[in-house]
Amino acid sequence: MSRVADDLARHLSGRPADVAIGHSMGGQVVVRLALRSPAMARALVVVDPAYCADADEMRSAPERFDDLLHRGAVSGAEFAEGAFVAGEPAGLRRAVAAQMLATPGPVLASLFSSMYLEPDSLGSTAQAARALRLLRVPVLSVYSSPQAADRVTSVPWPKGSEVVVWPGAGHYLHLERPGAFADLVNAWLRAL
Repeated sequence: MSRVADDLARHLSGRPADVAIGHSMGGQVVVRLALRSPAMARALVVVDPAYCADADEMRSAPERFDDLLHRGAVSGAEFAEGAFVAGEPAGLRRAVAAQMLATPGPVLASLFSSMYLEPDSLGSTAQAARALRLLRVPVLSVYSSPQAADRVTSVPWPKGSEVVVWPGAGHYLHLERPGAFADLVNAWLRAL
């Protein structure tokens, strides 16, 4: 994740982003960007970020990593398809699964390990909370699960930060409700 955040910083070529938005793994990336290069983003939006996993998720992480190693992108595609709520358009599910299938399995396994299993990962609640406390820019955190949102409510967020829960949404809530997501982000940014 650190290398991905460094790549993003290089891609920005020293031009700060007004807001850096990251979904799932991207949530870890934009947090790391803000921690490593504080001037690179004035605000963050994280959408169902892949950090602050509960104890059950952390216990199952080695098994999920092994599955990615052995079954590769098929395992990632199965996760993606299962991360939607019932009733979402089949085309949307297929499109997200296709993105996973286009990613080499060893890359997915390496990224997963970096998110949850490496010593400097942000996967566990304790490790993520230590890192999140160091943020100096406001963060809009959007979750599909109240339980996941609860794990970050104790973090002393910078002024202007907000945690929002969309019950009934899936992991890809920004794709499931793009208009509402854009409205939420724009309203939050205007309030800043």
